Amino acid sequence: MKIGLLQIKIEIPWALSLKDKRTAVKGLKRRISDRFNVAVSETGDLNYKNSAELSVVTVSNAASVNDKIFASVVNYIETDRNVELADYRTEQL
Repeated sequence: MKIGLLQIKIEIPWALSLKDKRTAVKGLKRRISDRFNVAVSETGDLNYKNSAELSVVTVSNAASVNDKIFASVVNYIETDRNVELADYRTEQL
């Protein structure tokens, strides 16, 4: 069993307040979780209105399956009009 961790840094340039940021992050987390059947949590940059760090976790039988899921999640975020992908990294536990 392989546990995969994807840490994502996103920018939300249009956010004028933490409320705007929370709205964007909450929607993105829900869409990622629903579409890819993964666990998503905001894990960093909690007090910055224009950036956020999300952690995505999945469990599968092979690391290659986790990598495919993470590639799909990253591609999905890159095509989202509300946020900009700043950086990401993956880890297999």
